[in-house]
Amino acid sequence: MKFDDILVTHAGVSSVWLDDIVVDWDVDSLDATINDLFRFQPLKVEYRQFKQVGDQVYGASGFGDETFQGPLWIRPRSLMNANYDTLRTQIRQVVGHTGQKQIDIEGKATGGRYYFIDTMDTSGEYLVIEDGIIRTNSVK
Repeated sequence: MKFDDILVTHAGVSSVWLDDIVVDWDVDSLDATINDLFRFQPLKVEYRQFKQVGDQVYGASGFGDETFQGPLWIRPRSLMNANYDTLRTQIRQVVGHTGQKQIDIEGKATGGRYYFIDTMDTSGEYLVIEDGIIRTNSVK
């Protein structure tokens, strides 16, 4: 799902993964591209176990800690590394999948480009986006 420049996914979208999986992608239609992949080519979106570059085959981290892993499995560190010079400058991402103590609403650790929101087992915070304003609320 995409709201203006905010993309919401399970674990985040890596430009490295996009470049490997999608021949020609555009940031303006990123949500539709990913939804079409899930619908018509779901195996491309799944957790990737290997990446081949020329004759070299690389194994993927079972923990999602590879920049080429997809939006169901990639972890925050790899996501931010993959997008440092690409998607980070074009969109903001709201992602879950990896537990956090609290939501970094001020963006101190992420430059305000990522909101990691899996906090139901800790602070109970959740993200609210209303009229272009991003804020948190809490169920606790």
